[in-house]
Amino acid sequence: MTESQKTYKTFSEQIAFAKTVSILDIALKNGIDLIQDSKKQYRMADNHSLVITTDKNLFIENNGNFGGGPIDFVQKVVGIEDFKSAVHHITDSEYEISNVVPSEQRAFTYNKENERDFDRAKKFLVNDRCIDEEIVNVLHNKGLLQQDKRNNVLLLWNDHGKIAGCSEKGTIPDSTWKKIQTGSDSKIGFNVRNGEPKKLKFFEAGVDLMSYMSLNKSDLKDTWFVSMEGLKPETVYHYLEEAQQVSPSGIEEIALCVDNDEAGKAFFDKFQQFTFNQKEKAPLEFQAEFPQAPIGQETQKWDWNNELVYQVNEGENQRKKSLASEPALSL
Repeated sequence: MTESQKTYKTFSEQIAFAKTVSILDIALKNGIDLIQDSKKQYRMADNHSLVITTDKNLFIENNGNFGGGPIDFVQKVVGIEDFKSAVHHITDSEYEISNVVPSEQRAFTYNKENERDFDRAKKFLVNDRCIDEEIVNVLHNKGLLQQDKRNNVLLLWNDHGKIAGCSEKGTIPDSTWKKIQTGSDSKIGFNVRNGEPKKLKFFEAGVDLMSYMSLNKSDLKDTWFVSMEGLKPETVYHYLEEAQQVSPSGIEEIALCVDNDEAGKAFFDKFQQFTFNQKEKAPLEFQAEFPQAPIGQETQKWDWNNELVYQVNEGENQRKKSLASEPALSL
């Protein structure tokens, strides 16, 4: 039995194997002409900006500013854009394994000594981002939200009771500071599980996730809210596998609650052609939940925090109008 014919228990195992396949062999077997610059470097014949480095099993396209490993190469260069299809293409083919020995990813180490009082982070989340205060308090008490010595909000990624990663968000006004801490497990993300996960909802960022929860506070039961920390199909498939293990009655809904912009729509479009199969259940389609910019607020991008802030401010404006129209109190 060849490596590509082996049996995989989970899709995560397929992904792990696909990452070990030689990019050089993928290129050659797909008829992509290469020029050898050196022992370790090849260049695409009709696009000299695309370079394959064999001793790292990576590629980069300098003009388009993209690159990555074998799966990325199949998506971007071979032309199989869908992540799942790209992985299946690799595992179903007879590609050689790269000589590069993948370095073992060390378990993420969270430095609790960096934590500080939560006041600044809480004010930012509640006052600036309008996230429901009770939700912030609950997540902080569960250890999922913290503040560091630089006043950043820390969003901790829970994985079976362990911290598998952490994303940072700046709290200074107009700050664009965002960071995923080194060693964070790329398939995990900031996530909140409430009850048996019959529903899975995926977001681009933790603030969007909490914004959605704030807008739908009465409908949070039996749902797993997951931040992909971007647009990462690998995270979607990982949590679908996880949910099957802990949801005896099965998954009833999968929603991609991504930003209402070109990237978010393109991400959803890739999932539309697929269904999620479960034993003794009808195939489940992926749903889209896009936040809709209000009339007069047309923009190229509208995310769930934009929606929350707008609704909170609009509600406050309506309350002020109502108070202004009431007759003056007479004693």
